Amino acid sequence: RIIRLGSEYYQIAREVAESEGAEVVDAAAVLNQDPSVYFDFCHFNAAGHRQVGELLADRLRRVVPVTKGP
Repeated sequence: RIIRLGSEYYQIAREVAESEGAEVVDAAAVLNQDPSVYFDFCHFNAAGHRQVGELLADRLRRVVPVTKGP
């Protein structure tokens, strides 16, 4: 069974991020599509961590400018 935090929490997090100009990566939306990425009721396993890492890397590539050389 997957624990899902209330939509009120997600809404507050999005509002705070927006007010601070911060990016939001909604990993839960991806992870909850495949319950096999959890090894218990709320902690994800290596596959889940990999998915989160890929989501974060993809977002970082889009928002952080790439510079070449010193």
